Amino acid sequence: MPRLTVIMPAHNAEATIVRAVGSTLSDLPGDAELHVLDDASTDGTLDILDRVASSDKRLRVSVASSNQGVAKTLNALLATATGEYVARMDADDVVIPGRFRSALSALEHNTADVVFGGLVHLGPGRRLRPAAQFPISPVAMPYFLLLINPVTHSTMVGRLSVLAETGGYREVPSEDYDLWLRMAARGYRLRRLARPGVMYRHHLEQVTAGAEWIAAARSNPVTAHAHSRLSQMVLGADHQVFEELRRPVVTDKEAEKLLGFLADLRKKAGRLTLCERLDLSRLCRKVGSARLGREVHHVG
Repeated sequence: MPRLTVIMPAHNAEATIVRAVGSTLSDLPGDAELHVLDDASTDGTLDILDRVASSDKRLRVSVASSNQGVAKTLNALLATATGEYVARMDADDVVIPGRFRSALSALEHNTADVVFGGLVHLGPGRRLRPAAQFPISPVAMPYFLLLINPVTHSTMVGRLSVLAETGGYREVPSEDYDLWLRMAARGYRLRRLARPGVMYRHHLEQVTAGAEWIAAARSNPVTAHAHSRLSQMVLGADHQVFEELRRPVVTDKEAEKLLGFLADLRKKAGRLTLCERLDLSRLCRKVGSARLGREVHHVG
């Protein structure tokens, strides 16, 4: 039985699936597998997967009878995983060698329950752009999650039991961020490594680039409730600023509410290291300035 299952949903990914699958298989440890669920593709994705699977038994391929979307596809993949660990991978990203080894080392040394990696951005025209990302410890992660989603979905490697006990993915616009909030609120340890684990591809067709998706993600009440639960756990108060953190504030009352939250967040961050507090402070100022439409030099 594989110790690690990498799950990859795929839909009409014929242009990128070869590199995504190939880079994943090349980096897999000996006791691991890759399971791809083709979400009713209408292009040549399934033919490509079948050809690769015929020569590499570490690749399992399943097919959905109809297009069911990311959350249902991911939950179906999770239901088939049987090992101790599960990792996420996208059908248009590329694994950087050493990704799984470094993540599994952190998990096996019991420094976290879920581990994320850094990124190298791959833009249109194959332009590579490394992301300067600092590590985030399990102690600091809940504070950063209350501000933004500081991690990338396709870099995740975690304990399968943690994802199962949290309830898996929900059908919301930001299904990944929603899951991280719920994990953190349950006390699970989430950690971001500075080491890049994935080349993350940007393209014009990405779902998260659409205005409708952004509007839905900004005000989703299900994820807003998850954010409120984490706020209560971390800060001892439910600030209910989920929407204000994701759009320009328009009233003095909203501005006061947002600034109060940012001040409380910084005040309660005393248990973090000096570097983490400085990083959090910079992020508070950046978010405050973006949402208020003016420079915020000091918060709290």
